[in-house]
Amino acid sequence: MREIKFRLWDTGYNKFVPQNVYAVNGDKRQVAICIKDWETVQRGEIWYDHQCILMQFTGLKDKNGKEIYEGDILGLVWEEIDEAGSTHWESIHEVIWGGIDYPAFDLKPNLYCEENSLSHLACSPEAPYFEVIGNKFENQELIND
Repeated sequence: MREIKFRLWDTGYNKFVPQNVYAVNGDKRQVAICIKDWETVQRGEIWYDHQCILMQFTGLKDKNGKEIYEGDILGLVWEEIDEAGSTHWESIHEVIWGGIDYPAFDLKPNLYCEENSLSHLACSPEAPYFEVIGNKFENQELIND
């Protein structure tokens, strides 16, 4: 069974809330407890804030062991690193939650395979090498919509 974890992006402060200063209750789409003021984190002053975006851990890790959350950006390459030691990403994808109609984590744009794109990465022996290279909040320039 996978661990149920979340991370929280504070849209007011444009940064992730440290995991030790919030808690989550109920459904992942409900309001979470956010910090009131980044300067008061040490005093533990918190409040309910509707300006936060909650993202769930997919239960998967990239090739470096980094946890993959919705909102992360994955770089995919079918061949490993070149002779100079550089990785040239063949495609870049955002990890998304499908919603009520498709309750699963997936990739945007999706891979052209016969199954869920994220499941394909995790389970298929033909799947490409993949790595978390950023997230949709701090690295928007990586996403081509």
